Amino acid sequence: MRLFILIVGFWQLILPSYAQFNYTNLEVDYSQASNEKYTFQNLRLYPIRAKEGFRRETTNLGYYVSLQDAISANKVLITESSRGGTVNNLLIRNLSEDTLYIMAGEILQGGKQDRVVARDMLIPPQSGRLNLPVYCVERGRWEYKGDSNDNKFKAYYGVANEHLRDLIDHKKSQGDIWKEVSKTNQRDGVQSYTDAYTAHINNRSFRDREQEYANFFLNLFKDETDVIGVIAVTGNQVIGCDMFVANRLFLREYPSLIYSYIDEALTYGTPVNIRQPVVESYADNLLQNSRRQTEFIEEKGKAFRRGDKIIHIATY
Repeated sequence: MRLFILIVGFWQLILPSYAQFNYTNLEVDYSQASNEKYTFQNLRLYPIRAKEGFRRETTNLGYYVSLQDAISANKVLITESSRGGTVNNLLIRNLSEDTLYIMAGEILQGGKQDRVVARDMLIPPQSGRLNLPVYCVERGRWEYKGDSNDNKFKAYYGVANEHLRDLIDHKKSQGDIWKEVSKTNQRDGVQSYTDAYTAHINNRSFRDREQEYANFFLNLFKDETDVIGVIAVTGNQVIGCDMFVANRLFLREYPSLIYSYIDEALTYGTPVNIRQPVVESYADNLLQNSRRQTEFIEEKGKAFRRGDKIIHIATY
């Protein structure tokens, strides 16, 4: 038994530290300059910066194509699971030579009803048809639009707000997701005869306000090679956090992910007045030690792994 413990301890010491999302490898930027740079109306982002050792060990990780880019470049085929369709399952085929990264909360338009992806996935190159677990975010439609033979999902909408992402990861209930979609539409003044979350795209008032935020936030991190995630806040509370294994993956997902924070701030937010200790306490739960991190993620979010590597941590 003593020898076993020594062996386990030895391997713990030599395992690469890139799998460790903690204060040894990461730091949250609380500087006043950062606060001013990353705050607009109801939303503030606190950058999570990787230290040199973390960046060095993850330099060859994160070479994945985003779902949005894959759809735009026709590198992926997503269809209903059959002619009759199944609410909570689609079929996906990676047509490219790249590995495709799909994130829970990403919304697809088409098929018999719009869907939201239910969990993070890595889809290998030339994958063949695989099951894609989803939830419905358009309760009032179960028919194909336009061409009755078109069962494909050709449009990428973005990432659902933090309330919906939380329900997807924790409640795992189609009924609860429909209720939240209806609630969000009502709060945002969105009219939709099919009760579709994606009907926000047709609400000029909401889109104009959303675009103001997007104009401010979209390009803020494009030249920052050490940022691997953010903590997002509105009013006096934290609304979520996303961290990725490498800066390149964060930058690839950020243009979609930012809309989750923006829409949360527009639907449920208030002007930022949070005290730094509140954010520090949230960060401590994630980065202080592995036990605390595991407990917090089980309660508030999820960690997506490939083997022993953490690819993405999300909390809400």
